[in-house]
This record gives sequence, structure tokens and C-alpha cells, in this order.
Amino acid sequence: MHAADSGTTEIRAVPVDPLSLLEKCAQRHGADPAADGPRVVIEFGDAETAKPAWRTDPDIVEAILCNLLQNATTYAPPGSRVAVSLRGDGVEIANDAPDFDSTTLERLREPFWQADPSRTEADRFGLGLTLCEAYARLLGARLDFRFDETTRRFTAAFRLAL
Repeated sequence: MHAADSGTTEIRAVPVDPLSLLEKCAQRHGADPAADGPRVVIEFGDAETAKPAWRTDPDIVEAILCNLLQNATTYAPPGSRVAVSLRGDGVEIANDAPDFDSTTLERLREPFWQADPSRTEADRFGLGLTLCEAYARLLGARLDFRFDETTRRFTAAFRLAL
């Protein structure tokens, strides 16, 4: 995280196929239709952005997208739908979040904070979104979070500055 914040990380700018990265992340984090967990659905924003090509660092973008997708599939209720919307300049990942509230939204960016302090998984430390934010800054990108009180859906939006 220090390297990302200090600007010492080397950034590559190469052609990136975001759909391939999303499919790779979905295979790793909850796209198993036989599992009881949430179902991951990749959608396209519109016909113009059906196959966007980005020029950015594929490793950093993959780290961001995989972390966001892993969070969505980890915290969404079993049997629910995680919608991954691919757009020309980025990705939105939305999931049901029945236990979410405005306080949770405010605290998401805090290092080591976890929505459920009783969680005991050894591989979850509350650093994922902090790292994603640092990586997004490296790329000159934005990472935004929003919560719809009516639908009880949480959305993480990653936007590149193209």
C-alpha cells in the first residue's frame, strides 16, 4: 500500500480487454452456478461500449476488479444477483446489501474497518478497498461507492480517465 501511495509503483500502459479481466475475476470469486452463493452476471452498458478497450495497467486493474467482485460475492446474500456492468470508461459492480446503512458507506474507506466485526476469516483484514483506492489513484481513476436505501443495493464504480 505504501508503494501505491508513494508513487514508486511502475505503471504500464498497454491495451487491456476489460471483459477478459472480469471473466477471470468472476471465475475466481463466485461465478460457480452450482454454488449457493450469489450469481454473477456481466452486463454491457450499451452497444457502443459492448467491447471497450482500455489502455492501462492490466495487473492493477485486475487487482481492483477482483477485489470489488470478491467483496460483492462475499457480502451479498446467498442466491442473490451480483450485477457487473461494463461501460466504455469503467465498471460498476452492484449487489444486494440488506445489512448495509449510511454509516457503513461512510466507513468503507477506513483501513482495517470491517462491516461485521465478528467475521473471523483469516484472509479478510479490511484493507481491500483501501488498496483499491490507492491503485485507482495510481491510474488516475476514480472509485466511488453508493447505496440505494430503497432497493438496499450497494454499488462500487470504477472509472478510468480515458
